[in-house]
Amino acid sequence: MAKRKILIIEDEQDMRELLTLRLSSSGYDVYSAADGEEGLEKIAQIIPDLIILDLMLPRIGGYELCWRLKADKKFDHI
Repeated sequence: MAKRKILIIEDEQDMRELLTLRLSSSGYDVYSAADGEEGLEKIAQIIPDLIILDLMLPRIGGYELCWRLKADKKFDHI
């Protein structure tokens, strides 16, 4: 069985690193992005099973990113 993929979209580096360490040690493949625009690019590349999304992000905010995902049939299951 393939590992589940989790994408963390968080602008605070310490929080990204903490979550990555914790989730990786639990057996997940963890990816991260520092802002909403980078997050959208990573979503298209890896199609994660779960996204941990900060709401207050530079470039594209968390609410906007979430709306875009839910409006796109390729990603509305996430």
